[in-house]
Amino acid sequence: MDPLLKLLRENASYRPDQLAKMLQLDEAEVVGRIKDYEADGTIVGYRTIINEEKINIERVRAVIEVKITPEREGGFNHLASRIAKHSEV
Repeated sequence: MDPLLKLLRENASYRPDQLAKMLQLDEAEVVGRIKDYEADGTIVGYRTIINEEKINIERVRAVIEVKITPEREGGFNHLASRIAKHSEV
């Protein structure tokens, strides 16, 4: 894998000047290569990973008891897959 891509995978917030220094390249070359990777779909986006424990997100945890009768064709697995389709589960 291209060392530039490895560095961006490690930390997408590196600035072009930082990447250029780490790779011993000209900053303009780094900028050009990043633009090329974005244009050809190699780089499809950038994402931030947030430590949710640090931002005090309120979460609700619940245990819900469900009494069901399995369907004739599919049994409990079919019902479980229907329940699992809900984003809240």
